Amino acid sequence: MFTSLPSFQVALELHIHVLWGLVNQGSLPIAITNIERTNYDARFSSVMVIKADVTAVLNDHSADINKARDAMMMLHDKIRNKYGMIANNMRRIPEPHLLMMFRTVVTYRLRQWNPDVLSGDPDLMYNILHETIALLTFEQAVAAYAYSFTGLTMNHIYDYTILKNFYRNFVFGYMRSNARLENRKPGEPRNVLKNSMVWKQRKQVCPFF
Repeated sequence: MFTSLPSFQVALELHIHVLWGLVNQGSLPIAITNIERTNYDARFSSVMVIKADVTAVLNDHSADINKARDAMMMLHDKIRNKYGMIANNMRRIPEPHLLMMFRTVVTYRLRQWNPDVLSGDPDLMYNILHETIALLTFEQAVAAYAYSFTGLTMNHIYDYTILKNFYRNFVFGYMRSNARLENRKPGEPRNVLKNSMVWKQRKQVCPFF
């Protein structure tokens, strides 16, 4: 999935997988409740309020560190026996950067980082909060060379608007399509992925097939 993408897109999609706890390409987001979403929609009045709030949280290095460590250990448990590209890359992210990401999530009392992709509305305050957490923690992680193993440097980082576009395309395009397909036909996204991988392998073995 990642090999043909620019390094900044590889790193951003990996960052989103980490926050979401989705440890392989076939992993799917879980549904959220209307109560969860409504609470955060009512809490924030604008995008600027969210961005200022998340920035302040990122500067508070002592906030909810124990809960963040628990979330990090849960991620390690998930990838312990996984050997796909996503899980392998997750193992290469230094622990301090994982803690920074999860600390930001738990500070907002979120059960987990889990945008409401099925709503189809990225501009809900709840979804903007998740987007802001993802992009600001991504910028911090990149600045600290957390994704240097992908070949990414700060010179590759585009402005916030372009990162936002890539984020929304991945979360509300690719991931939303998979979640909707799973709702209609449970297990079908994994079948599609499996068939796609088989087809690619056939093309590699016999390019004129």
